[in-house]
Amino acid sequence: MINQLIELDKELFLFLNGLHTNWLDPLMDWFSETIFWIPLHIFLLVKILQTYKIQSILIFIAIAVTITLSDQITTSFMKPFFER
Repeated sequence: MINQLIELDKELFLFLNGLHTNWLDPLMDWFSETIFWIPLHIFLLVKILQTYKIQSILIFIAIAVTITLSDQITTSFMKPFFER
């Protein structure tokens, strides 16, 4: 059963990897860069500050806790469990 899943995983990967077009490669590289997303994050931070004023501190704390928990759960539990 596991061999079938591994083979299916390989076939799916090769299929999806083969769908690329050369003209999209630079665009996807650009989207992958951290600097591309900085304006969006700044915009969201400003909107949260404008909308919620002093309550935004709690929102930022909640966002930080959520990011930290998701990172820790993924790296500490899921990655070793699924061995991927």
